[in-house]
Amino acid sequence: MNNVVVHYRNGSLIKGTTNDIHKAKPMFHLAILNSKEQPKLVNVDELKAVFFVRSFEGEVQGGFGHLRDGDKQSAYGRKAELLFKDGEKVTGFVQAYHENEQMIMLVPERLQNNYRIYVNRTDVKNIYWL
Repeated sequence: MNNVVVHYRNGSLIKGTTNDIHKAKPMFHLAILNSKEQPKLVNVDELKAVFFVRSFEGEVQGGFGHLRDGDKQSAYGRKAELLFKDGEKVTGFVQAYHENEQMIMLVPERLQNNYRIYVNRTDVKNIYWL
């Protein structure tokens, strides 16, 4: 199971776990944290991004360092900065980028609580390849 924090376009977020999310699938199941309800079916059209996290408590003190200081390419993909329509920015390595796919998989540049992010392409204003 993957611990995830799901960020919706409307600004709300939900913490939970999933085992069937894939960047090529339009939906996935989310078991909401501390809920006894059945897993919820989530439509990626409603999302800004899905953050895969090590812990639901947030940042680990001091983080884990950087994946590749100064590298533009790594085993994790090509380095890029994604600018969201709401002004937020994330920098990391994009794996297997295809313009026709709705979700972009990004491994954050700085190793931290977030270890992978699925970003909804329709919520991205611009991609800057670094």
